[in-house]
Amino acid sequence: MKTMLTLAEATKLTEETARQYIENLLWPDGPVCPRCKGKNAIHVAGESARAGRFICNDCRREFTATAGTIFEGSHIPLRSWIIAFHMLCASKKGVSAKQVQRQLGLASYKTAWFMCRRIRGAMEKGPLTELLKGILERNGKMRTRAVAETAAPRLKGAIGEAVDRNAGIITDEFASAVETHPPTLEQQFDALAAQWYRETRKLSDATQIVLHPAYQKIIGMGKDALPFIFRELKRTRGHWLWALAMITRQDQAQPGQAFRQAVDSWLRWGEKIGYV
Repeated sequence: MKTMLTLAEATKLTEETARQYIENLLWPDGPVCPRCKGKNAIHVAGESARAGRFICNDCRREFTATAGTIFEGSHIPLRSWIIAFHMLCASKKGVSAKQVQRQLGLASYKTAWFMCRRIRGAMEKGPLTELLKGILERNGKMRTRAVAETAAPRLKGAIGEAVDRNAGIITDEFASAVETHPPTLEQQFDALAAQWYRETRKLSDATQIVLHPAYQKIIGMGKDALPFIFRELKRTRGHWLWALAMITRQDQAQPGQAFRQAVDSWLRWGEKIGYV
């Protein structure tokens, strides 16, 4: 099953296929026990068994894919959760709880508000999928060379020959080979933004664009990223409105505004606050 669904595909999900979709996203290599992290789990069999329930053969705990997620303890259908996620992520100007209630046919505004609050809270915590442990940005250029060994002195010499002394280097391995010069916030942002631009430039689905791990990591940087986001918004007038809304918890776009007008509204606000 695909990891990204269009709205049309999401609305066609049954509760069973929605549960399978969540399981595939959460456990691409098979079920994992949320208590002991064991991977030795089997489906709970029997006519009275709840759909999607597993039992861990290591700690004997029963669990489902919703354990430890924003879906846990909710009686709202998973299909409705997935559609709501899509609505909140795909909209350039944000979606109100009232609109979620109306589009999903929910019985109460309170339920829609509860869903929106949980979804936005989850997205504030950073990427929805695990990010890479390191960031590599080469501006599209790569230089490779074989080295005889990976000892720190050898690698430091090779790196020194190819990398500018003022460059920020972020690595997930062989950290001992790199001098301890932590990248600045701007360097971190620029590396993430470049990765996001590069890996989403051929995408047309706004959901996939804003759910990209690099974009979510930028949101996770919080208000420290705002000057750089406004810089990019002014330069590219791209898909930065969702990040701004998530970080500031505001929406400067007016109802009914076209995208370009919404960008202008945000830039005016940024200039007033001092970010532009």
